[in-house]
Amino acid sequence: MVIKAGVFASLVLLSSLVYFNSLENGYHFDDYHHIVDNPHLKDIRNIPSFFFDTTKFSKTGWQNHYRPLLLVTYALNYYAGRLQPVGYHVVNLAFHVGSAFLVFLIVESMLAGSKEGVAAGFSLRPKFSSPATNLARRLKPAATGLATGLGRRLKPAATGYLLPAACFAALAASLIFAVHPFNSEVVNYITARSSVMSGFFYLLAFYCWVKYRSQATGVTPPPILPPQGGEEKGGGSQSSTVYYLISLLAFLLGMLTKEVVITLPIVLWLYDMYFYRPSRRTQAKACGYRPGTQAKACGYYAYLPFVLLVAVPYIVLSGHLAEGLMYEGRLPRSYYVNLLTGTKVLTRYVQMLFVPVDLSVDHVVQNARHFWEWEVIASTGFLAGILVLGLWLYRRSDAGWRIVSFFILWFFVTLLPTTIIPLEAMLQENRGYLSGVSFAIIVGIGLGKGMGEDVAAGFSLRPKSRVRGAICIAVTCILIVIFSIMTIQRNRVWKDELTLWTDAAIKYPMSARAHFALGNFYKRNGDIAIAIESYRKVLDLDPDYYEAHNNLGVLYFKEGAIDLAIEEFKRALSIMPAHLNARMGLGKALMKKGETEMAKKEFEAAVTLARVTHQDTVIRDAMSYLKWIKERAIFGEINQ
Repeated sequence: MVIKAGVFASLVLLSSLVYFNSLENGYHFDDYHHIVDNPHLKDIRNIPSFFFDTTKFSKTGWQNHYRPLLLVTYALNYYAGRLQPVGYHVVNLAFHVGSAFLVFLIVESMLAGSKEGVAAGFSLRPKFSSPATNLARRLKPAATGLATGLGRRLKPAATGYLLPAACFAALAASLIFAVHPFNSEVVNYITARSSVMSGFFYLLAFYCWVKYRSQATGVTPPPILPPQGGEEKGGGSQSSTVYYLISLLAFLLGMLTKEVVITLPIVLWLYDMYFYRPSRRTQAKACGYRPGTQAKACGYYAYLPFVLLVAVPYIVLSGHLAEGLMYEGRLPRSYYVNLLTGTKVLTRYVQMLFVPVDLSVDHVVQNARHFWEWEVIASTGFLAGILVLGLWLYRRSDAGWRIVSFFILWFFVTLLPTTIIPLEAMLQENRGYLSGVSFAIIVGIGLGKGMGEDVAAGFSLRPKSRVRGAICIAVTCILIVIFSIMTIQRNRVWKDELTLWTDAAIKYPMSARAHFALGNFYKRNGDIAIAIESYRKVLDLDPDYYEAHNNLGVLYFKEGAIDLAIEEFKRALSIMPAHLNARMGLGKALMKKGETEMAKKEFEAAVTLARVTHQDTVIRDAMSYLKWIKERAIFGEINQ
């Protein structure tokens, strides 16, 4: 417990230092229509309706996402501090720190789950002799925090002393995950709370499942393992039931936060197949597999509540609530093209985790045209090689490498929804938040194995082990320092819309989205000429970017160029006929020009569309214009 408290304190301190310069960063992109301009968050009494009305997810009312728990946190943030961004960033950071701590608990629990307590370098039973024991007794707990966790006085036990190689692996994984620059987006981008918050519940559910399995199967390793291995207790204890219920509850909370949590039952099943399935050469045997107890505790019925009580009702409910929101639900690409392009995206995720360069709020990924493109072939081969490596490690009896194999599959499973389902943006860093857990744990286990089983907190009785331990500690510290510096630099990029999207436009000049966001920034700040230039750049890159056409129409209307405004609104509607803002804009422009009959048709169409999505504000505006046209008709002022 003391070690866990020290680890948690270290994570809080380190994360606070690394992300301190991000707390005053402003709002970005989707933050405006999800939070800043969303009227539904301004009244805390709307919270119950978030669970039944998906139109309150955004100002626009048409986004078909069922994420009520996420909206609850936004509403509470607004209630506590209105639109001060620091409160929103603190909440995001708190969830991230919690996720990092869960990474520590997961690794520690999995490494301690073997009956031997050993994963080829994760021995919990020291093999050194009495002189070593005497030296270990003389080590004094002088340091705190990290040093407390790794260098504290080793407590005597019947069989020797607990060596912290496993603890070191877990600590290294959690610290690396906490400061990795790839994860900076979930703290800086307030709307990305859906990823960091759902990731926290995902990890909590998985950790409780690990604890549930270790107790329900009757294999519970004590703090100091006796020579014959873990103690076996009766399966199905009361504490195991508690862990199971918490896992199920965390899964439910995660599903109410973001849809990607639906992959958790697959991960739980894989975990059981990896570590509790009867086999001669699997970790299940090392974990003390007992056919009677294990078969009972690991039966398929344990997964049913996750599917029948959470996943299926969620799909039915969210689908029912969002069925009226699909008028704009055309696919940005086919499923086949999305799958081929997904191979490039997955490869890019791997690259950014191992070499976090060219990080950006927007990444340009060209859609694949066919399988025989060299990028698709190369990416497919690379990913296949990773899976083959995972299979080879799975077949090894070494528990540490089997855990690595498991988290290789974790990477693919957690990214499965975005790989299959075509989304507007193929690659967003916050979507890879859960997949980044695999990188941190794999690196942490590798560093822990390098420590060796006779290295205690960097203190070794053997010259070779001393050097090996020092190298692993040095490598860990270097990684943490480098990642921390890179994250602090990324925080500066997220300062405001100008710095963020200028960075994206420099790294990806062909990003229409980056230039569109810059246009929005200049539009909000009244720089009309620069905004028009930015939108024109967008349309040069993507002529079908209907939002750019609409925004150009708005600017032309303000500038009095009514004909140009009408032209842009019509182009936007030719691409997206259900675009409400363009429909309303066209109606206003036609009224300004005196073509009231045509304007009337546009307003009537806007009312019809707005009723589908329950956008009362648009309905009221359109009806007021229709009323004005009707009054003018009564007084005979039409076409005068």
